[in-house]
Amino acid sequence: MESVLNALASESFLEKALLLITGAILTGILVPFVKAWMDRATFERQKTFEAHLARQSDVIKAQTQFLTEFSNHIWEYHKVSQRVSYSRLSGDKKAYQSAVQAYQDSVWESLHKIRGAIGGARWFCSDAAHQALTSWYEEWFVKLGVALTQLMEQDPNDKQWSEHHMRVHYEASERNYGLLQFLADDFGLRPIVEGQRIAKNSRNRPGARLASPNNSVQRTPPSRRR
Repeated sequence: MESVLNALASESFLEKALLLITGAILTGILVPFVKAWMDRATFERQKTFEAHLARQSDVIKAQTQFLTEFSNHIWEYHKVSQRVSYSRLSGDKKAYQSAVQAYQDSVWESLHKIRGAIGGARWFCSDAAHQALTSWYEEWFVKLGVALTQLMEQDPNDKQWSEHHMRVHYEASERNYGLLQFLADDFGLRPIVEGQRIAKNSRNRPGARLASPNNSVQRTPPSRRR
């Protein structure tokens, strides 16, 4: 019995007992604290992840809406502008005057919508996509309008009208479709076919080879009514 009491009273035993008690107290305090901290960190990461997903969803919706509206705007403009040159070449003066009036009534609104769409797309476009849009607008689209206005003011011979009409008919289709496809690829909205590689260099970007509106594309002109 005396040996047991001596063991209990020994310094090493008391140190071990003190360490055990201290460890139990700290465990009771620290474990809930550490767990609460880890739970909060996990909660914050989850909130950040969910916010990122929500933003990505908003971006995809905005990109999809932009492509739809932008496509409608540019093709509506081409419909009205092509009607001018087509009616001029048809020889129907009344139809031509009507087409010119319709163009003049709508051209500024069309340009405003298209330029506004390009400006509004800046927040969800990559630098390459926005540069493609800006180049297409400034180096191709606006110059088409200038060329058509000059034709209406000067009213040259049929050959010049025909060259303008056919160039816009074919080249505008190529450029517009090329731009829209580039944007869809850049936004990640087009399905990727197995083995397909999306070119990222500037040579494949719309606007990389923007021709002057004075360059003509040799196509068969629409027939003139006798």
